[in-house]
This record gives sequence, structure tokens and C-alpha cells, in this order.
Amino acid sequence: MKAKLYSIFLLILIILICYGNTLFNGFVYDDRFVILNSPLITSFQYLPDLFPHSYFLKTVELSYRPVVTFSYFIDYFLWGKSAFGYHLTNLLIHILNSIILFLILCELMNSFVEEKDRRLTSIPLFSISLFRIAIIPTLFFAIHPVTTEAINSISYREDLLATLFVLLSFFLFIFYLKKRNSLIYIILSLISFFFAVFSKESAIVFPLLLFLILKMKLFNSEGNYRKSYFYFIPILPILTFYIFIRFYLMNPATYNPDARHYNLYENFLNFFYLFNHNLRVLIIPLFLRADYVFNPASQDTLFSNLIYSISFLLYGFLIFYFIKRNRIISFGLLWIFICLLPVSNFISLINPIADRYLYFPSIGISFIIIGLVNSIFITSQSVQKRFSCDYQSDKVDKKSEGFINLIRNHYIVFLITSSFILLCYSYLIVNRNIEWSDEKLLWESNLKYEPNSIRAYNGLALIAQMEGDIDKAIEYLKVGLDIKSNDIKMLNNLGVMYMKKGEWGKAIDTFQRVLNLDPQHPSSHYNLFHCYLARQPVDLDKAKYHLEMAKSLGYPITANDKQKIQNQ
Repeated sequence: MKAKLYSIFLLILIILICYGNTLFNGFVYDDRFVILNSPLITSFQYLPDLFPHSYFLKTVELSYRPVVTFSYFIDYFLWGKSAFGYHLTNLLIHILNSIILFLILCELMNSFVEEKDRRLTSIPLFSISLFRIAIIPTLFFAIHPVTTEAINSISYREDLLATLFVLLSFFLFIFYLKKRNSLIYIILSLISFFFAVFSKESAIVFPLLLFLILKMKLFNSEGNYRKSYFYFIPILPILTFYIFIRFYLMNPATYNPDARHYNLYENFLNFFYLFNHNLRVLIIPLFLRADYVFNPASQDTLFSNLIYSISFLLYGFLIFYFIKRNRIISFGLLWIFICLLPVSNFISLINPIADRYLYFPSIGISFIIIGLVNSIFITSQSVQKRFSCDYQSDKVDKKSEGFINLIRNHYIVFLITSSFILLCYSYLIVNRNIEWSDEKLLWESNLKYEPNSIRAYNGLALIAQMEGDIDKAIEYLKVGLDIKSNDIKMLNNLGVMYMKKGEWGKAIDTFQRVLNLDPQHPSSHYNLFHCYLARQPVDLDKAKYHLEMAKSLGYPITANDKQKIQNQ
């Protein structure tokens, strides 16, 4: 027990060393809209607004994630608008995720240490605590650089929370396998899964991961694995309820012109490309950025698409290769593949590529590492054969001493290699956290790798606006529109900048361009209402028309707006 507690303490300490500097970061990226400009989270009296369809207007969310929004209620109650508290919450959730994963890996290690192997690990040269071994694979998740976006950006807390509830449900299910008469573990696991899917849609893959656990018999238990399949019976109504709520009752049902749709052939090409990109970032997490410019794979050369396809097939071959040789490695590979499916862009995403999408899949790396450890130290057939005559005595003869030293050297090589990689991870994380500390620094560093990032130019324009430099903001927006002339968000922001300068004619022309692209854009209608009242001569009829359109589209209209009409 002490060894486990010491390992958990060490795990927390390392995470704090790597991510402690995030606590002093401010609000960046979409945090301004989700936290600072959201009246919804300012009082618990607005909790009922989590459930009607107006949720999407009051939270600027495009998906129904009430668990995440509720966490902002708690944060606001505790911290107000202090960024420190929100970052602390994110960090604590990540620490919890890492601890639960560590406990799961410990259970996995215990399951694969059979009685004779337990005797083997009692030999002095092999007396390595399972808990100390399990902490290394856990750190490959806990301080992997791809986790920086999910931890630093408060508005992307959904990845942290969905992972928390999936891992918790996972852990409770393992307890059920170990203690088959404890129905309470099943109930708690199902409740946790319920919270997971209402944190983020990607948690819907959890039943498939559980099925693999049972099929591959990863966790030994005294009971019959077949009985555990009954767990899926209550999962079905949860999934049905979620699908009904998410895709029917609480579907925003608004056309988003930023989401591009592809045919079946293009979807397959994009899937292979995105899979290769995500796999590359998981293996070599360099040149990370807040915004990636996605170019459809159909625009790539035939040779590039062929490489993407071959790499995917090779990945599939590795899964089947390890199924018989090392189930844990195979499960880790499958974990990554399955968790990437929801973000594979078969259903078009506004952001096809994002580091935060890899937070949940990166756990698969820990399973792969624990599988390698298992091969070297525990289930090695050569070790079992070499020491089969010595299990009764727990002694090692001189003839086998050289082989013991060889295995011990494998451990030393593994430890040194892992330590070096984790030190590199730590360096990358600390520097990445610094980039996330300031929004201007974040977008400027993004442009070094993605000079065509319109999101970066839009972000810099908003920063220039807050600094009072409207001309600089317009310059940034025009550069972005040179890259993508029909970007609605940048056009709307450009119109707002013209309004701030009193150039009403340019503002009206810009907002009309937005409405030509999206006739149901509420904020453009609302902005045109102000433009037609401010420009001389006043066009009262058009002002009234656009105010009514904004109101019908759900834009919040104030009493002051109505008073302006009456004063004309």
C-alpha cells in the first residue's frame, strides 16, 4: 500500500512540475466567449437553462455538453472571473485522470502476474515493485505534450471531463470483474458513463473498449467473463437516451458554412490522412499549434495518399500481429484507433485537426508501454523456461546468473530510454504552456508553423481591438480574408471594426456579404440594425427589419434596443 501511495505522490509531483506554470496563465482562445462573456454561468439560478434549446444561444456551444457547462457554474461560484481557479480545476481533473489510469495499469499488471511469476519477482534481482513499473507508462499519458491544449484551454475542458468519467467507469467495471457480487460497481460505472457522453460525444466509444477488454480477457477474475456481457444491456438505454437528446431534442440544427462536406471517396482519403497526422503527433509531438490548416487529402498527390493508405494498413497489421503475441499492446493500438474514430471527419468537423482530440486516444500509448514491460519482465517465455526448476526454492543457480543480468540490463535500458523521452516531454510541455500563457504569443507562434491560419489572424485582430488599435485589427482581418474571402467570422468582425471607426457604409457592405453567405446569421442582422440607425439619413424600416430578424433568430434583444426604435 505504501509503495502505491508513494508512486501516486511522485506522479502528482511530476505533473505539478510540468504543468504548474499553467496556473498563472490567463484566458485565451475561446475562453473569452465561453467564460468571460457568458452571463449563463454567473448564477445557479440559470441552471434550468442547461436543458431548453436556448442552451446553444446562451453558451455559444455547437454541441450539447451540459456537464462541462455545469463545471463552469461551479468555477464561477468559487473563483468569479479569476483565471487561476479555472486553470486549477483543469489541472486537478488531469491529475485525477492520471491517478485513475495508474490504478488501472496496476490492476492490469497484477492480472498478468501469475503465481509462479510472483515468485520470480521475489528474487532480489527482480524485486521491482509493480507500482513503480506502472508509473512510467502512466507518465507517457500524464506529461505527453499533446495534452497541453486540453489542459491550458478552459473552453476545451470537455476532453478532460469525458476522459475522467470514461476512466472512472472503466475502473469501476474492473472492480466488478474482481468482485462479482458487488452490483454497486456496475451501477456507479453506468452513472459515470452517462456523465461521460454528456461531457463529449467521443465517450460513445466506451462500450466498444469494454467489449475488447472482455473479448481479450485482459483482467483476470474468478468469475465467468460471459456473465459480464450483461453489463451492455443497461448501456443500450443510456445510448438511446443520449442519441435522442443529442441529435434530436438538443440538436442546434443550424447550417454552419465553416463545415465542409465531402463525398465518400474524399472522406476515406481524409480519414487516412488524419489518422497518419494524429499518429505522427502521438509518436513525435513536435511543432504543436492551436490551429492547423487542413487541406483535403484529395488535393494531395497520388503518391502521398498511397503512403497514407499503406501506413494505415501497416497499423492494422500490427494490431493483428500482437493479438496472439501480446494482447496488451494490441489493445493499446486498438484504443488509439477506436478513440480516433469520432474525430476521423466522416461527419464533417469545423476543426478536422486539433491536439485536444488526442487527449483521450493518447491513453493507448500507456497500454502499449505496459505491454512492452509485460513482455520483458513478466510473461517472457524464456524467463519462465530458464527458471522453471527454481520456482520451488526461490533461488537462482550460477548457470542462470548471466541471463538474469541480461534481463536486468533490459530494465535499465528501458528505464533510461523512458526517462530521456519523458524529460524531452517535460521540456516541450513547459515551453508550450508559456505559449498558452498569452493569447498574442499563442497566435504569433501559430503563424510560424501555419502562415495561412485565418483563426490566428482573427485572434490577433481581436487582441488589437482590445488594445485600441482598430486600424491594426482591420489589417489583420484583411490579411485573413485574402487567404479565405468567404470566412463569415472574419467578415463579421471586420464589419464590427468599421462600426467602431464610424465607417457605416463599409460596415453595411461587409455585413451584407455575411448575409449573402448565411442569411440567418443573427449577429450580422443585429449589427445592421445599429448601422442603419447610426448612418445618416436614418433608414428606420431597414433597422426595424434587421432587429426583428435578429430577434427571430434568437439574438438577445434588450429594452434599450427597442427604445432606440421608439426614439426615431
